[in-house]
Amino acid sequence: MRPLAAPPCHPLVSVPSDDIVEPGAFILSSIWSVLEIESISELTVVLPQPSHLDALKAAMERRFGPGRVFGNMVEEDSRLVMNSNHIPHFRGAAFAQLSTDDVLEAALRTARLLLPEALVEDGIPYAREQLSSMLKRYLPSLPVDVSAEALASDFHKRVRAATPMSVVDPPYAPQRLKAPLAAAMERRGMAMQPMLPLRGGSPCRPSPSTIASAQQLMAILHKTGKHITGIELLYKATMHGFDFTDMLTRVADASCLLFLTRSNGNMHGCFIDDSIRPPPPPHQIALNTLYSYYNHYDADALIFYAPGPSPPIFDPEEVTQQCVSVSRPDIGVRGSLTIGRSASHNLSREEWLGLWVPDAVWMDSGLPGCVVRLGWGDVNEVEEVAADEVEVFTLQTEG
Repeated sequence: MRPLAAPPCHPLVSVPSDDIVEPGAFILSSIWSVLEIESISELTVVLPQPSHLDALKAAMERRFGPGRVFGNMVEEDSRLVMNSNHIPHFRGAAFAQLSTDDVLEAALRTARLLLPEALVEDGIPYAREQLSSMLKRYLPSLPVDVSAEALASDFHKRVRAATPMSVVDPPYAPQRLKAPLAAAMERRGMAMQPMLPLRGGSPCRPSPSTIASAQQLMAILHKTGKHITGIELLYKATMHGFDFTDMLTRVADASCLLFLTRSNGNMHGCFIDDSIRPPPPPHQIALNTLYSYYNHYDADALIFYAPGPSPPIFDPEEVTQQCVSVSRPDIGVRGSLTIGRSASHNLSREEWLGLWVPDAVWMDSGLPGCVVRLGWGDVNEVEEVAADEVEVFTLQTEG
């Protein structure tokens, strides 16, 4: 008598909030964990939100390459459907960078702590045979320390094999593996964070931003059109102070600048392929010269925003020449930096993004913060919000 086939599995994945974990990578790891049950031959994953399906697709492409998606994605009701053809390939792709010898090395390291050397050596051929089969599943039934070593080793190899300007997701694991996995990662000098391989052979590094996710940051870096070899944090409001002068002091004459602000969980920002150039103080102005409290100059710039964890929205889509206006640092309390659509230096231009804009109510409140003025698409609809964090980076580029 042939055994009855296992019925299709239809889990509803409970996805933590986006500020805790990147949804796509979490869902991907959850699917692999479900598929530890070898009898599953069909799987339908029901996702809580339509955006989670896009996040899962992006995570699969980050992990396996452009266009590589396992299963059929049904957008109407946010489902992923995997059949008996998809599942074996999906299981086998879990440790694409890992070999049997990698896991065997981890297993032997653990075994030698518990068993006599001769007994360990005698068991190597059998262990190699078993491991070859087990690696076809995501988290095989191995000792906890061995599974953790396998996950950490696979992540290390994925980072080394990653193409420049991509995002390498860290491994996610069940609760039983969290502590040993963290220890295995620490032994390799790696953080449990998405890693960003840049250009020029620079070391792969975690995202330096607490405002933008790794995926959002990489999307912005791509849009700059630069061959980026490094990114350095110059200013962070909660660390260096919220005033306009605090930012100017930290940024100084650095150029190729990326500004990120956060308000109510949303991100607004800009890239300016130039430095910040406030007007000189009055005593440096020649006699009989008309003095301006603002310096207006043209620069290649990119303005963007992102609601929550969503991909950044760029308007316009590419880097364009725009007008940067920088006030004297001693105007009011905060001064201002604005980036507008027009490069005509006409003060009546449409203002797209203003940082540290004067706001009497906010300044009188005595609260720390940076007032951000937003004018997306319609000069008659301008919104002002208070940012609870601001970051400024300088980008290192090739050439």
